[in-house]
Amino acid sequence: MAGLNTLRTKGGLFLTIFIGGALLMFIISLAFENGGMGGQDPKVAEINGEKITYTHYQDTFDAVQNNLSTMSGQDYSSSEAQEAVHNVAWQQLLNQYAIEPGFEKMGINVTDEERIELISGQYVSPIIVSAFTNPQTGMFSPEEVVNFLNAAAADQQYGPLMMQRYEMLVRDAQVQRAMEKYVGLVSKGVFVNDLEVAAGVQAANKAFSGRWVGQSYMQVADSLVKVEKADVEKFYNEHKKMFKQMPSRSVSYVVFEVEPTDNDRLAAANEVEKMAAEFAATDEPMIYAKSKSRETVDEAYYSKEALSAEMAAIAFGNDREQVYGPVLENDVYHISRVTDVRSMPDSVGVSYIVLSQNAAKADSLMAAAKGGADFAAMAMEFSEERTTAEMGGELGTLPYSAYPEEFRAEIDKASKGSFFKVDMGQVVYIVRLDRKDAPVMKAQVATISYPIMASPSTEKDIHSIANQFSVAAQGSVEKFNAAAAENAVVPRVARIMNTDRQMAGMGDDSRPIVRWAFDAEVGEVSEIFTVDRDYVVAIVTEKRDEQYATMQQVYNEIYPMVLNEKKFEVLKSQLAGKSIDEAAAALGVEVGTFENVTANGFYIDGIGIAPRTIGAISKSAEGEISQPINDITGAYIVVVDQVVEAENQTAEAERVRQQSMAEAQAAQRMNQALYEGSEIEDLRVKFF
Repeated sequence: MAGLNTLRTKGGLFLTIFIGGALLMFIISLAFENGGMGGQDPKVAEINGEKITYTHYQDTFDAVQNNLSTMSGQDYSSSEAQEAVHNVAWQQLLNQYAIEPGFEKMGINVTDEERIELISGQYVSPIIVSAFTNPQTGMFSPEEVVNFLNAAAADQQYGPLMMQRYEMLVRDAQVQRAMEKYVGLVSKGVFVNDLEVAAGVQAANKAFSGRWVGQSYMQVADSLVKVEKADVEKFYNEHKKMFKQMPSRSVSYVVFEVEPTDNDRLAAANEVEKMAAEFAATDEPMIYAKSKSRETVDEAYYSKEALSAEMAAIAFGNDREQVYGPVLENDVYHISRVTDVRSMPDSVGVSYIVLSQNAAKADSLMAAAKGGADFAAMAMEFSEERTTAEMGGELGTLPYSAYPEEFRAEIDKASKGSFFKVDMGQVVYIVRLDRKDAPVMKAQVATISYPIMASPSTEKDIHSIANQFSVAAQGSVEKFNAAAAENAVVPRVARIMNTDRQMAGMGDDSRPIVRWAFDAEVGEVSEIFTVDRDYVVAIVTEKRDEQYATMQQVYNEIYPMVLNEKKFEVLKSQLAGKSIDEAAAALGVEVGTFENVTANGFYIDGIGIAPRTIGAISKSAEGEISQPINDITGAYIVVVDQVVEAENQTAEAERVRQQSMAEAQAAQRMNQALYEGSEIEDLRVKFF
């Protein structure tokens, strides 16, 4: 039963099993009721008036993580995986409280009759098809669903869970169908008018050449204009939507780097010399290397060409027990010794059938394989690792050293086309050897990697300095900066959004700083954080929780815009009413030229990015001097000397092109528009 196998797949030995789009959607629209802690359950978020408590969010997160782990067989405990789970859990809640209610208001729903059609009708949902496709035929059939439901009813241990997941699959299929209706509704409402078509045809069919004169705002002295506070305030009020923001914190922080001292370096050198002597004397160099190395020891085998010249000379010379090193590179000592040299193939390809421990079944399949049975068909029917089963058990070609020792022992004895069995404890493999390259001599080298690190004593000394700084910095940003100057450390700055899980330029260790910043007040100094072995002390310098930034907060952003507006007025007086040559003389500049400029362009030689100037050019007639243009980087006037017309685009083709683009853009923007139209308060950064 494909559905049962999909939901109860066992992980393979070599392959990482990725979650497909359908299975991801399987998780996304899960629904949970609000949890509580006797009224003390803190709010993590609020979506359109729906309070998301800590318990509610944590339950959602746990369910997502458990389902992903169950379906993929992967461990989701790493920081990257946890981040992915958080994203899926949050998306699930957004869908539940922001998107689906909108469907209800618009009257978009999926009826009971449609629900049945999604499972067994003429146009079955892709989600259902993905989960219940027969791996032997590659086809979906309603019988697979029936088989799954029967299995769920008969399985007392897993049956309830299987039914729960089945209902979630169906629910996801319904949500997807509702979204398809919504997309169709909006797309059909998109319309391209005649003016847009005409403009598009002109943009494609006309190329302009001519002259321009102007000056960059950077070339106009600031002293020639005066920007009043009232000017900035007026700009802010007229363009307030430009300054819509997400909750954020600005912090200043100092880093006390934990670097090894000269004494630490000497101690490391002595320790490495001692290791080298012990390494040379041991009869178990690989075991010794693993016990002493501060980095993972590579156990792979390499050909002479793949090794360094020094190691190749030792490995394939007369004294294989010779120790190479210690060698110091980038503050890391390396000591190497050859542990084994053997003849082996470069690459090996296999196909296999994976079984839970079942000796009788394994022996039966092994006998059938040796007797000439169709191995691919057996793999598709019996292998419990569905990813390779659906490819007839084919794993593909891997380096010989990538296989476990148990496999290599059998590969060494086997020939191409032969079969062997590998017992790995809980799992048994029936293997067909598909490829075995000619053997070559390869060496295994054990390398001890020993980075020079600060000693505990050094770490303690630097922590003490950081602690003294923290005490002196308490009270205000001014005291923080004064303490930094006293300690000869330069404060750094960072802007942290409420959706960030780490500070820019820092790793996962900086997550506690982000969480602290959103719980702290302006002027509050942090505890000492440890980030990548260094010590960090931070202070909150600004907090933004309002929907729009205040004028004071964006004053420095607005000021240059207003300054350029004032400079435009100065340049406008020197450009208006003049010929190209007169304007050039007034500004003391040379006349520039442009060629083959089209309305679809964005760049002009000598000016740079100039969308407004290009817009003016595309609307000009030959010989006509434009009005002064206030562009991004400066003020300009243009005159078109020649217009070359071609028939690159017809009106009919342009209408089809624009209509297609408009519908595609509408589809891309729909979800974002739903979210932007929702009232969303995201406080997760304080808790997770």
